[in-house]
Amino acid sequence: MDIDDLNKTQIILLTLLTSFVTSIATGIVTVSLVEQAPPSFTQTVNRVVERTVEKVVPTASAKPGTVKETTVVVKEEDLLIKSIEKNQATIQALRMKTEDADGTPGEAFLGWATLLSAEGIAATDLALLGEGNTYILEDAAGRKREGTVLLRDRASGIALLRIGKVEGDKADFAAVAFADASSIRLGQSAIAFGGRGKPSVAVGIVSSVVKGEESASSTALVVKSVDASVSPQGSVTGGPLTNIFGELIAVSVSEGTGTSYAPVSALAALLRKL
Repeated sequence: MDIDDLNKTQIILLTLLTSFVTSIATGIVTVSLVEQAPPSFTQTVNRVVERTVEKVVPTASAKPGTVKETTVVVKEEDLLIKSIEKNQATIQALRMKTEDADGTPGEAFLGWATLLSAEGIAATDLALLGEGNTYILEDAAGRKREGTVLLRDRASGIALLRIGKVEGDKADFAAVAFADASSIRLGQSAIAFGGRGKPSVAVGIVSSVVKGEESASSTALVVKSVDASVSPQGSVTGGPLTNIFGELIAVSVSEGTGTSYAPVSALAALLRKL
């Protein structure tokens, strides 16, 4: 049959059939290209997060309280960078005052401490602290302040210290923001702060979440451990574990030969004891 002999209905059906076949062919080619693409490309594609932001639009024609939904595309990499920059001021290097045999004073690096409140309360790994020692905490700018041990909690493996202010301190300390403990989920991205001698970070996932007992001082979900890749190489404990929005999930503590995490629910409970 010649195409000139087709009526209007037949021409429309033929056009639809051609479009359908073309669409299928295009999809097959696209999938094949993506499968053959290098991992760096697919990771970039997969790390694009769509967030819906609600804002009030005060237009003359709009009624009071009208809400407009706008989709904003945010790369996970940008969120990670902002989270790290946000918490740099909340990380403190924990050192101990020492003295050589000839009486020369010095300092020994122990690990890290995480600022929990603007009043200068910091949390660290209990295993890092001894008895009768004098501790120094150093911030990212190199300022050193003496720390006093306020509380030792063997159940969580956490010790709380109060950082003393020095001359020139005019503002409160920069404290980390707490995440909602009940929002912690398996597989969510996490940022660990640590390192040995100098701060470093690593990005991984929450690989194990254990349901704790319900009580007035704790929440149902706690972090038991995270993926091994989240721990910076050669890292020591006491640093924070945050989500990609910079909110504190836990603080790293020693557990046997490895690292565990004291959850934000336990940290909040210890702060209430002070």
